[in-house]
Amino acid sequence: MKCTVPGTFAVSWSPGSIPSGSMRCNVYLDDVLVATSWGVSATIAGVDTTEVHTVEVATLTADNVESERSSGVIRTAVPDDDSGSVPAALFGLRSFGGVQLRWLHAGPNRDRKPAQYIVRSTASANPLEVLQGDDTSCFVTGLPVGIESELILESLDTAGAVIAEARNRIRVTPYSRALLNDYSAPTVPTGVSAVSGRSALRVSWTASADSGSGVLGYKVYANQLFRGQVEGATTLVIAGLQNAVTHRVTVSSYDRAGNESAQSAQTNAIPYYSSPVMQPPAQPNYFKTQKNKIIDPAGLAYIPIGANLNGPSFLWNDDTRGRSAAAADLWKWTCVRLSTGNRDYESPQGYTYFNNNQLDAIVSEYTAKKIVVMIAQHSAVGGGGAGSNLPTAAGSSGDPSGRSSEQASIDWWVEVAKRYRDNPYVWFNLINEPGPNQAELDAQYRRMLARVRAVAPRSTIVLDAASFANDIPTSTTIGTGALREVDSYVLSRGSSIAADFGPGKGYGPIVFSVHLYARWAVNWGGTGSTRLTDEELGTRLRDYCQRVAAKSLPLLIGEIGVEAYAFDADSLCVKAGLYEQGSVVRNGVTTTTGVLVEQGVGVLAWHAARTSGMSVAKPSVNWWATDTRDKTNPPPHAGTGLWDYGNGE
Repeated sequence: MKCTVPGTFAVSWSPGSIPSGSMRCNVYLDDVLVATSWGVSATIAGVDTTEVHTVEVATLTADNVESERSSGVIRTAVPDDDSGSVPAALFGLRSFGGVQLRWLHAGPNRDRKPAQYIVRSTASANPLEVLQGDDTSCFVTGLPVGIESELILESLDTAGAVIAEARNRIRVTPYSRALLNDYSAPTVPTGVSAVSGRSALRVSWTASADSGSGVLGYKVYANQLFRGQVEGATTLVIAGLQNAVTHRVTVSSYDRAGNESAQSAQTNAIPYYSSPVMQPPAQPNYFKTQKNKIIDPAGLAYIPIGANLNGPSFLWNDDTRGRSAAAADLWKWTCVRLSTGNRDYESPQGYTYFNNNQLDAIVSEYTAKKIVVMIAQHSAVGGGGAGSNLPTAAGSSGDPSGRSSEQASIDWWVEVAKRYRDNPYVWFNLINEPGPNQAELDAQYRRMLARVRAVAPRSTIVLDAASFANDIPTSTTIGTGALREVDSYVLSRGSSIAADFGPGKGYGPIVFSVHLYARWAVNWGGTGSTRLTDEELGTRLRDYCQRVAAKSLPLLIGEIGVEAYAFDADSLCVKAGLYEQGSVVRNGVTTTTGVLVEQGVGVLAWHAARTSGMSVAKPSVNWWATDTRDKTNPPPHAGTGLWDYGNGE
């Protein structure tokens, strides 16, 4: 793709192939169809020169069936420099103590790319960073905190002479933050007392102190169960207590970084029916659980049905905003999992990301329709990514703070939790697809939960199972049979962690998430075929769901879909989960369906984005434009089954 005239793209491509007839191609600019060509080129005029654009091409058959689109070409509609060395589209993300910069290389003349890039401030001719010609990002430090700096990116030739400046500059104000590296709890509250009311107690205490980020609030417990939370005060009414019974009351404090103190010395108090009426602070209704079932804030049974969508700084750029009507009214989704790349945050303005930046707007739009937004952290913050637990070594986060990946992740989650804890329709999925070491994962989850629960005790928290969230380690020897409890994080450790950080302690729900992929369809160490039959997989999946339910643990499938490299095994999982091996009775008629539907287990497809290659809609249709069942991605893909599950078909 070239640009020789401002605002005009000259697009060309290699021809694809179709079974018969003449080939046509659709050309898309920023996801909008702008041209149809009978050849292998097209011209797009009237393009905004101030924005960065994406161009994609798709092949059309004689009967107007569209192929998947090509990989997108991303660039500005400003002519290329003759040298091929003008860096384009400079982006900046202000952060703690510096700024993260990204840019695009020059256009078509890749053999004449610059030898180096330099980043400097207009305040000085000395470079802040010197980078190689292949680089497209850097983290710039040494800028004055709290003062705006204007940054310039320049390309250099082999002699060190400046070729050209990037097409735009960045003005940014780095900030400092007191929350980093605060891992010490406030002092324990003292002087706890309680005054009796009717089925209630008014609890008071002496304020705590904190030398780090500062005391944020207090939590009140009765008989070791969480009963209430208050910030900016040292008294709280807790209600719903049994009259004429002694209640053992304790208080803890927590700071702005989510560090919670030990509980205070207890005081005993007895509420009486004859005591004065006391009103606790008003609060929204939250999700609850009844055994393994999830109950929504209106008191109704709730099953999370939906898909994974692009969140801030995720690898696919499809815009998630403005799509909630399709999710709620067409697909009848009750939940979306927002795939989010962890980035630094700023206060008080909120979060800053490179794409899908407006997290607040996404949350507000979807939750207004009573769709749960499950924020999922898809970044190891310097770690190994999916399939590994968060590194705990100092400095492993890779940011200037010196934090470990785990510490940076928890710091991020504490800020997310404080921001959305008053919205019951926002759930927190702490780690995406952790590693196989169950003991290490359990300890990590407990450290994360301790701080997140300090600030958000009532919110719903989702924990991915071990082993890429499949909950099946590759070391298992179960053959074609059922999962062994010792191999499964959910079956072996779920009850304990839910008892400590879930309803067993008076907190909000802990929901466990399994990703249903190829491992589920494997004959692990048995004889014969390496793949399970459809019936064997259905039996394994049903057995697992029922055993998790017997432990009163809520379960959902956080990802399901067919990846190209594991097509045969993934296909078996989708069929068993959504289409076959199960049955339901509707209006007195028994209907064949998937085991997950039969068992009432929530399902979130991976992924709604067409560029994922696993879209819930047919390749020629965006998920938000899928207004009829025949536009959904049929078996062996998850789309049609998901549509049927949501619409009760």
